[in-house]
Amino acid sequence: MLNSTKLKRSDKYELLRIVSAITIMLNHINVSFSPVVSSVGNVNKYVIQFFHLGGKFGVNIFVILGCYFLCNTEFKAKRIWRLIGEVIFYALLLNLADILIFKKDLTSIDFIHGFSYWFPFAYIVMLIFIPFINKFIIPRFQKFIVILGSVLSIVFVLWGYLAPNAIFKLITLEQIMGSLWFCYTYVLVGYLKENNIFDKTNYIKSAPIVFIICYFSMYIIVLATNNSVIRDMYSPLCFVSALCLFYMFHHLSDFSYGWIQALSGCTLGTYLLQCHNNTAYIWEKEIFKYSAFSDSILLIPLCIGSIILLYLLAWFINLIYKKIGRI
Repeated sequence: MLNSTKLKRSDKYELLRIVSAITIMLNHINVSFSPVVSSVGNVNKYVIQFFHLGGKFGVNIFVILGCYFLCNTEFKAKRIWRLIGEVIFYALLLNLADILIFKKDLTSIDFIHGFSYWFPFAYIVMLIFIPFINKFIIPRFQKFIVILGSVLSIVFVLWGYLAPNAIFKLITLEQIMGSLWFCYTYVLVGYLKENNIFDKTNYIKSAPIVFIICYFSMYIIVLATNNSVIRDMYSPLCFVSALCLFYMFHHLSDFSYGWIQALSGCTLGTYLLQCHNNTAYIWEKEIFKYSAFSDSILLIPLCIGSIILLYLLAWFINLIYKKIGRI
């Protein structure tokens, strides 16, 4: 199963990483709307709800990308340590900013629960289990796991509509559920790759259509039911749309631009910034004050501007991180 062949990581994949980061960032924009809003406020509300589709969709893209390049490669512990190192660096830096810039008292900083870093935790768990999956699961149970996971994802969505309170409690266990889902994604992507599904050109015309149908179906269902389970990462519509987008980028011609490499290197950093609780609060409530513009035509430009600034901040911090790493 394993070989040391190194896949060339074209900038088209790095651009897809940037797209996934942007969709996740847009999902983290929270706006409080008053019960009665103008027509402008209604439009804003629909746009923000559309932004919220991208959270777990972007996570699925990120994990599919990672799994595609991890399949059939040798286990390298340095991947895990590099990821842990980046998470610790951001955690220490942001806590230091809390103390020095935002004047928070040291005793008020929660070093354990001050972060919502379920994603890197789940990804690290997947990386740790990959050797076990390669040796024991894939040779014996790969197809069974693929089918079982597909069935359970459908059951998950149906259960989410029949018993929303119960499924909500399950979803909140993101460290556990995310780890299981990422491991399943690794098995599934490996199966698709082994069977050359990604390399086949049969689906070039249909993939964009399937993507649009799945993505906008999620949006319509969320609006119609006021239940967001359909846009969670375990949802078949969410996962299939992510697979389709990956397939579409996979079949783009190779290209190379320096700015893509620069921006793709800080995609995880954008997540770590937004999921540091105090940073998120200050960004949302004190700096940009999204909710104050809920009924204004300025809301969406403000949201886009804040995302650009956050990305630039992550890029700058990533430069510092790299320089420290060279010392």
